[in-house]
Amino acid sequence: MSSTQKIRLFLIWAFACIGANLLCTVCGAYEGDQGYWADWLRQLMDGGFGGFHGNYPPVYVWWLWVVSRIYSVTGLGIDRNYLLKFLCLWPVFFAHLGLLQIVWKWTVRRNLPALQLNLILAFTALNPALLAGGPMWGQVDIVPLFIAVAAFSLLFTPGRAKWAFPVFVLAILTKLQMIAFLPVFGALCLRRVRIAWKGIPIAFGFAVLVLLPFIIAGNVKELLSEAYVASASMYPYSSYNAANLWMWTQGNVCLDTLPLFGLSADGIGKYITANTVGKSLFCLFSVFAFIKALRIRNPREAFKWATWNALAFFVLLPEMHERYILCVVPMSLLWLSRAEKKNYPWIVAITLLAAINVLFINGFHGTDMWPWLSALVCLTFFIAFIVWTVPCKAKARALNLCEKLPVRKASAYLILAIVVIAIAAVQVRVSRPVSADLASDGILVYNLQQVSQTQGYKSPQIGKTVDEHALTVGDRVYKDGIGTHAPSALVYQLPENADSLRAGYGIDDEANGGDVIFRIRVDGNIVWSSGPIQSGKGAGFIAVPVRGAKTVALETDTDGPDANDHADWLSPVVTRK
Repeated sequence: MSSTQKIRLFLIWAFACIGANLLCTVCGAYEGDQGYWADWLRQLMDGGFGGFHGNYPPVYVWWLWVVSRIYSVTGLGIDRNYLLKFLCLWPVFFAHLGLLQIVWKWTVRRNLPALQLNLILAFTALNPALLAGGPMWGQVDIVPLFIAVAAFSLLFTPGRAKWAFPVFVLAILTKLQMIAFLPVFGALCLRRVRIAWKGIPIAFGFAVLVLLPFIIAGNVKELLSEAYVASASMYPYSSYNAANLWMWTQGNVCLDTLPLFGLSADGIGKYITANTVGKSLFCLFSVFAFIKALRIRNPREAFKWATWNALAFFVLLPEMHERYILCVVPMSLLWLSRAEKKNYPWIVAITLLAAINVLFINGFHGTDMWPWLSALVCLTFFIAFIVWTVPCKAKARALNLCEKLPVRKASAYLILAIVVIAIAAVQVRVSRPVSADLASDGILVYNLQQVSQTQGYKSPQIGKTVDEHALTVGDRVYKDGIGTHAPSALVYQLPENADSLRAGYGIDDEANGGDVIFRIRVDGNIVWSSGPIQSGKGAGFIAVPVRGAKTVALETDTDGPDANDHADWLSPVVTRK
């Protein structure tokens, strides 16, 4: 295979990787984590690096600072919506692409059959665990993992080994869990100590640059304490949704201080806990992996033992989260690039188990994907139709033209940058809150005297959804409106000179599903009904006459189960004569 063919192969799977990440970003994010991102962005927007008080390491906080500047420049409010998730995930898109390139680099050096080569790259580009734990979940674990994988790769790259240690330091400054690779990486550095020590000054320089704004702001001590000390015992449970040894033996969220084997906490039992036993087991395995790594002479063995030590980190230690199993996946893909066929089942099993564990907590919501999946199906149909019907000579000319195009690995990164900037620009535009039109002496309905209100779940919210997020229907944010949950009825006293009521309606985008019927009553009589409205249909708009009437009621009713019936009234305005 020529150099040009190898690059074309990378680009094919690079574009597949980009498409998969962008498609999965549309899925519903894990709500709790989005709350952390939103809170930290507000801190950085208001107080810069000195105002940050969170338990996240500094490298990713730099990117959150960039995102906070985007919100500041555009004047948008920070809310847990698609724009927040999309902007926070930019490093994830590029990290997955970078991981694919590293795997490609190691794989194409082998004389593999085309099918086997494509399967390895496809498994990396479309890896279900990385897609579920990254763009679907809305988390960024792949970023430090990519950096750690790059450090291992550099160790075995002639002329670049001195950069391995500084890059690994960056990985730890991005996520504490990268210590899962430390025993193997440390042993490999000892074997290459004459080269590795050259990277120490560079690593020190990297660390100073990363921490500099926090040092200047005077909160570097607090940052490091929160990110590396307090976070290690933030959730004192044997297992926190992690399918590991402690989930198996003790169950979910069982305190790790409870004695094992029915022993008394007053005696030796206080030392025989999940915490002490788990950490002891991991330390023993790490020592074993360290000794093995001291004898490693080829990259395949290095990648293999780094994979197994990361798996031991997840399986043996208590206080694990479900996503920490993702530590194993990128390194296993690097192992895959050099592994023998007999090891393929282990690597596939690791990915599938990781994906299942993550999907248990943040599952795949079909309603988020219908429009995009529909577009993908239609696009596939039209492309396939063209391919099947266009004359062979025309296709040959098109292929010849494509062959003449220059190929560069950087093309994938450039195209990804252009795409994410374009999507961000569109999202910024549509995320600008739509204000109500108060022309013709209009008045917002909720500023009228309220006669009564009833609601089956929670209470109506002015300018917010029932869950107190920005009113968002069809990806448009509305500044003025009422967030309700069906069934509900809001009755208002009309002014004497009222002429008409104009209002939008729809199920808020925060709901995963929902079927609602919207109604308007004037003096107790139904004058308009929407019929059943499903989530994802966007906003509808209506105008009804109210001249001479005394009251108007905005009602919502369920159409089946009431779960997710987050019904919004958008820009409801009463015009006056």
